Amino acid sequence: MVHTMTKREHRELIASFVALHEGLTRASHALANGEIALVELELERARKVVATGAPPLTVPEAAEELGVSRPTVRSWIAKDLLDVVADTSPQRVTFASVRQLKERLGSPVSG
Repeated sequence: MVHTMTKREHRELIASFVALHEGLTRASHALANGEIALVELELERARKVVATGAPPLTVPEAAEELGVSRPTVRSWIAKDLLDVVADTSPQRVTFASVRQLKERLGSPVSG
């Protein structure tokens, strides 16, 4: 079953992509000017935009991203290792919590 986005969710997603694009543009200009500290700052801001603006993942999506089984993801949810988005059906977890757990597990971070 595909999650249908509300108009508000769609606007928020678009705003996230706009902010991400602007940050990457600033980082690109800073890199061209040799301003490495500014590049690092813009990339960190971009990571935050992705973490807060990304849609939540279903259990199967989280399992695929983490390279584990669905029961493992459910176990990690029960152990509060992944943040559940309230009132979602099917149950969804935040993108940020999946990324954080993936980094803690030492898995290579993609995309």
